[in-house]
Amino acid sequence: MTVWVMQVPDIVVKTCAALLGDLEEGPVRSVLFGQMLIASAAFIIQHPDKAKDDKAVFTAGLESAVRAYAAMLKEDPSVRTTFLDDLAGRQRQGKLGAYVREADCGG
Repeated sequence: MTVWVMQVPDIVVKTCAALLGDLEEGPVRSVLFGQMLIASAAFIIQHPDKAKDDKAVFTAGLESAVRAYAAMLKEDPSVRTTFLDDLAGRQRQGKLGAYVREADCGG
């Protein structure tokens, strides 16, 4: 799916690695980054009027990544990190959009 998103000429998905903060390189970061990419593409397809609203696209991607983290925790509690728990807390409080607006995403 990730390769498809990157190759489809009609869908341009910007990414912002800064949204995953200092999460160490490895399988968890890779899965969550891929999830953000796919969810961002889905958001653009479902909301073409917001395709150029980077903050809305990034927020949709991060929302999905946090949900994926919750699913990962159910399968393997050892993936728990303070950073991702903080993002999950922000999501529960409806504050992920504010986090995205404050992130250094180049725009």
